[in-house]
Amino acid sequence: FAWNQATTATQEIYFSFPITIDNCNLPYITFDTYNPILRWARQVLLSKQFSVSAYTSLNCSMSLYNTKQWTIAQCDTTSQLCTRTKTLDNIINGLSSSKTAEISIPAQTLPYGSYQFNYTVYMNLKQTFLSYTTTYIEVIQSSIVVNMLPNGTSSITRGMSQNLDLEPGIWSIDPDSTSF
Repeated sequence: FAWNQATTATQEIYFSFPITIDNCNLPYITFDTYNPILRWARQVLLSKQFSVSAYTSLNCSMSLYNTKQWTIAQCDTTSQLCTRTKTLDNIINGLSSSKTAEISIPAQTLPYGSYQFNYTVYMNLKQTFLSYTTTYIEVIQSSIVVNMLPNGTSSITRGMSQNLDLEPGIWSIDPDSTSF
């Protein structure tokens, strides 16, 4: 932790070189798809399942035993503030993948909005080392699937003087909802 007497700016930094005689480095974490800035969040459809994968490089001669943990915070894109809620914590705790390197979020689990996914790896030794990193996801609305006829029929043959009723309001589908 560093600070400057002239300003109120502070900086928290984690060193990646060994800091004990145990020759253990902090875990090094990367994401398969990394979006470190809220306004450039990866967009996913509400109607689709998605996953976030992290890769961890461990360098410790004593032990490779570690604990993985995901947290999700909902973000306000105007203020750029992200807040964990009890609801989001309950969602995470209910997922079997919340303690693995890849978290899988079922379709329609998170409502529309922006989210900060935080992945933390704790090294379990005499002293606890941890590393974490975040990426951003935006859950967006799926497009309406417009069907003019039942069952997504794309062509139909009718004889002369026969009516063909097109009813997109009845046969169209909203993938984000059970009703249209």
